[in-house]
Amino acid sequence: MGNTPTTPAAEAPYTFTASSQSWTPLSTTTTPPPLPPTTTVNIISWNIDFMTPHHSVRVVAALSHLSTLLPTPPSATIILLQEISPSALPEILNNTWVREHFLISHTTAIGAYFTTTLVSRDLPVAGVRRVPYSSSYMGRDVLLVDIPLSSGSVLRVGNTHLESLRHPGVIIRPRQLEEVVELLKAVEAGVVAGDMNAIMQEDERLPERVGLQDVWELQEGVDEEEGHTWGYQPPQREYLPGRLDKVLFTGSVDVLETGEVEEVGGIGRRLRRVGVGLKYTLQREEGEEDEAKSDWVTDHYGLWVKIRAGIRESTD
Repeated sequence: MGNTPTTPAAEAPYTFTASSQSWTPLSTTTTPPPLPPTTTVNIISWNIDFMTPHHSVRVVAALSHLSTLLPTPPSATIILLQEISPSALPEILNNTWVREHFLISHTTAIGAYFTTTLVSRDLPVAGVRRVPYSSSYMGRDVLLVDIPLSSGSVLRVGNTHLESLRHPGVIIRPRQLEEVVELLKAVEAGVVAGDMNAIMQEDERLPERVGLQDVWELQEGVDEEEGHTWGYQPPQREYLPGRLDKVLFTGSVDVLETGEVEEVGGIGRRLRRVGVGLKYTLQREEGEEDEAKSDWVTDHYGLWVKIRAGIRESTD
């Protein structure tokens, strides 16, 4: 196994306070009770490509889409976003839906792009940690949120964006995921999701090699193409479409049937794609002659799973 990463001290997530109209660290006295094993937790992971123009507008469109998929108020929901830019973070912090219903992992930008995690207010949070990888040319890390369980242990949910590109990414990604495993196996139940950049044959079985289970592999009778999360919005030439994004887990985690089939290219079963075919419209400003522009919200599909932690049913 790889090096055990240095784990920073846990910090409190931020909550929006209406009276002061500001985001402040969550007080431990206002945290909900520990999570019972009967609670179904929604985990949604989505990479919102920061390199394409109008990133802030597209992030808002993604949040708006999620608000239509989730109940009001969202219940037991963790949203893992990758490739959030400094210009987009204020849009998240100022978003009414986010302010009313979620805690946020941080309120300041970290580099040119970074991961950001939202946790619905009804979930208890023991702490948030951003753990830099010991090996990364791109400043990558795993952003951890710890949810206390009624068993006395923790559900740890990681948000990550593994090293990009073929080389040296193919060498670095295993090291990074090994470090995630060390962090997840320190608690009773661990989940990590995000852009795993699985672009090479060597990446296909990486989760299994480091000791993680892949939610996709729990499904039967589903075509591999239905699991692709990248390569269509728009069609890519350099890389083939693939299952770049994954949800992985270890320990006392039970992955549930989603109970839903998405509108386009449905997977259903235990894994649901989000944002397939989703576009945004950039409104024409007054005085401009060009018509309103419509384009993809992001080049990645999101992934949505439902889990319970603390009681593990056999999936073997």
